[in-house]
Amino acid sequence: MWARAEATKRGFGPDTTKTVQIVLDGVESLENDLEALFPKAIFTVDVWHVVERLWSLGRHFHQEGSDALATWVDDFKAFLYADQAKELVEVFRGLFAASADAWSRHEGASQRLDGDDWLYGQATADDAYMGLGGNRTW
Repeated sequence: MWARAEATKRGFGPDTTKTVQIVLDGVESLENDLEALFPKAIFTVDVWHVVERLWSLGRHFHQEGSDALATWVDDFKAFLYADQAKELVEVFRGLFAASADAWSRHEGASQRLDGDDWLYGQATADDAYMGLGGNRTW
């Protein structure tokens, strides 16, 4: 597969002792395919997709385009960058306890946040290499 070949070419072969973190958009079928090629990798949903979900969740509480919504999103983004995704999920569970319908629409995303692989803050502190495919990095 292309991903395995590219990783190996960049020094992340199958026997690497380096930490491999694969950043995806949340499509579970892609993650399942890559898990077979990178069994020791950490899989993380990219922060932009998580932030999109924060905006969606925030609209349950605040009007679209309002300063209150922007502040709400910024407050919760702080959890992500402080490597506190589990805490963020617990806050959301409390917020949506009264609305099973609203929670059910976002529960899948919360399950993805509930793991130990949400280390945006640590990745930033470590100046981690992040490949976006091809030769692009950020």
